[in-house]
Amino acid sequence: MAAARNPYAMPLAATDFRGLPPAYIAAAGIDAVTEDAEDYAAALQAAGVPATLSCAENLPHSYLRTIHFCRRAAAEFNGLCGALQRALGSTGSSAMASTTLMAG
Repeated sequence: MAAARNPYAMPLAATDFRGLPPAYIAAAGIDAVTEDAEDYAAALQAAGVPATLSCAENLPHSYLRTIHFCRRAAAEFNGLCGALQRALGSTGSSAMASTTLMAG
């Protein structure tokens, strides 16, 4: 099970978080790994890495699969896409409009 402790598979297994790029961590409020997302964000921030944690309260782990029929999931997805656009310096149409074909 050494592969399971590989930091590429389990980021919290890393011993050093310094020098990593800024992170946007999208977590679900109803999820067995929400605490891991919180711990990862805290570890990044402690290492001086800019990290934003967004927790989709009252949504389950797979909420991103429901963006076409759940307004709350779509709003969270829009937030995630907006963060990605800002990180990449992208401009253009709304995040939802530009990613509908990818998600659908």
